[in-house]
Amino acid sequence: MREEVGYREAQDFLKKRYGQSYRIATVYVDKLAKGPAIKAEDGDALRRFSTLLTSCKNTLKEISYLNKVENPDTLKAIVSRLPYGLRKKWRDVADNVTENQGREVTIEDLSAFVTAKARAATHVIVGDISSHSLPSQGALKQNRNP
Repeated sequence: MREEVGYREAQDFLKKRYGQSYRIATVYVDKLAKGPAIKAEDGDALRRFSTLLTSCKNTLKEISYLNKVENPDTLKAIVSRLPYGLRKKWRDVADNVTENQGREVTIEDLSAFVTAKARAATHVIVGDISSHSLPSQGALKQNRNP
C-alpha cells in the first residue's frame, strides 16, 4: 500500500472510531458534570477545572454541540462541583444574566466566572487565604502607634 493511501485510510479509521461528534460531546460533558467536587481554597483544582471547562466549551462550539452542555440539568451538575462559596456567588451571576440581561445562562458565562475565580484563587500575591492568620491585637495596636 502506498504511503498516502495508508495514511488516508488510517485517518478515516481514526475519525470513524474517535471523531464522532456526539461521542466527543458526551465524554466532555461527563468529565465536567460527574467529577469530584472541588474543595474550598483548592486553587490548583479550580484552575484545572477552569481549563477543562474552557476546553469543553471551545470543542463543543467547534463541533456544534453546545446544546449538550447548555441545558439546565447539565449546568446544575457542573456548578455542583464548585465549592459552596463559589456556588453562592454563581447564583447571583446567573440571576443577573436571566433577570437583568434577559437571556439564558450559557456555558460561556460559567466558563468566564470559573476562570476569573480560578485566577484569583491562584493569584501569585494573595492566592490561598485559608492558611493566612489574622494579625494579633497587639500587632494591630503596634501598627496604629508609630
